[in-house]
Amino acid sequence: MKINYVIATFNGFKKRIHKYPSPENVLTIHLNKVLEYDNNISQITIMKAKSDNYYKNYYKLDAIINKTTIPIKIIDCENYGYSMGQWLKAYEIYKDEFDYYLFIEDDYCPNMIDYKDILINSFKNSFPNNIGLLCSLVEGSNNYKSKGYPIHFEGCVFINNETLQKLYNFPKWESNPRLWLDKLDTTYARCFSDYFKKHSPGGYYQLSFSHLFTLSNIKHEDYLDITYDGKLLQFPYWNDDKRKNIGGEIWFYDKGDKIRKTYTIDDIYNSPIIPVQLSSVAAIKFNTHINNFPIEIFPDRICLDIVDNFKHIVKDKIVCDIGCGGGDMLEYLKLKKLCKEVKGVEINKHRYNKNRKYVNFGDVFNIGLPNADVYIIWLGINFPYEKLFNLFKKDAIILLLDSNDNNHKEFQKYKNIKLIEMIDFNYDENNFINQNKKEEYINLLKNKYQSTNSNFKITGKRFFGVYQFTLFNVK
Repeated sequence: MKINYVIATFNGFKKRIHKYPSPENVLTIHLNKVLEYDNNISQITIMKAKSDNYYKNYYKLDAIINKTTIPIKIIDCENYGYSMGQWLKAYEIYKDEFDYYLFIEDDYCPNMIDYKDILINSFKNSFPNNIGLLCSLVEGSNNYKSKGYPIHFEGCVFINNETLQKLYNFPKWESNPRLWLDKLDTTYARCFSDYFKKHSPGGYYQLSFSHLFTLSNIKHEDYLDITYDGKLLQFPYWNDDKRKNIGGEIWFYDKGDKIRKTYTIDDIYNSPIIPVQLSSVAAIKFNTHINNFPIEIFPDRICLDIVDNFKHIVKDKIVCDIGCGGGDMLEYLKLKKLCKEVKGVEINKHRYNKNRKYVNFGDVFNIGLPNADVYIIWLGINFPYEKLFNLFKKDAIILLLDSNDNNHKEFQKYKNIKLIEMIDFNYDENNFINQNKKEEYINLLKNKYQSTNSNFKITGKRFFGVYQFTLFNVK
């Protein structure tokens, strides 16, 4: 299944006023999010529209391109038809080389590890005849001739080659629908007025793009009635309307174009595609009312960046953290849907969080060891591991998160333990700090640890060990 991931870009002055992330960093953040979830996208195509290159580092992408094996093609093009014209231009260049095209703008990005499978399955479920346009949200009405706007997409557009072929073969467009992006007028709908085209060109081209599909008898559907992990998929929209002096606000949409302004962090992490303003925990804290995750700070808890470095190990597995503290790492695994199920055990009543129902309070030697495929521990080398191993009922993977080399040497002496891999990683707590309160956060750490030798730096390097526990060797 070959997918061309096409990003429409424009490095000119933009009216968007979001501060975190800054517009200059939008494309870099977008690409890093793609690579965070992907190693098998067939191609990433960046459409580089002609512009005055307003932001100095916007297209500074060499470091990203050099660290991936995914082909990244940068195509110079005119900004005809804005993002929608760039998407169709990409199709005209590559056409039948790909089975699917994911059309997306630079300020949206993927947000779920299985986003490609979700989009493919949603497309197949929505269009049994294999012809249609899948998007994040369908807006507009079929009564567009008398009032309002016609049916149109919002968010991303996921579409297959057969549908694009049908669009290009529709007689009206004379094999070049891209040129028609600029030709729709009030004979098609009242909204395609000269005034709207002049004062809201982005909106005009968004509507004309979708209307070309509608006039070609191609239906729009969104994925908001699709369930994943037992919950409906979501779509958050960034409203940055300077005219209304909003200054940036997240809206969620339910099926049927219904705005919902109340949401949880779980809703955000159940969104296949998100605005870049939600691309990290820090961005969520900065741009929304959500400020209660994580509940603990490093180094009281492990640095949460670690989960992306063992996601390949825990995928589709049951994960148990023995000594999980407040459970932030388990919560992050759960939110990002990186594993099948999470469980925890915590003995310290001051760290135990009763709101996280997957965490058991008590001594593991009294309450028992939860059944799991992968166990996470960071308990110090003096912990009675032999006693713990007697509780195991099957072989398992153990992640020892300790970054003390001597402790790993001691741990490897156990007969039932075999070292598989040592993984080095960089951590950056800036990814989890509300940037409005960064100075307050750093001062809190300094005041807390100034009398000790503890490491309270918010960035650095760590490592952890991956071990195979074999029940056969337990004596």
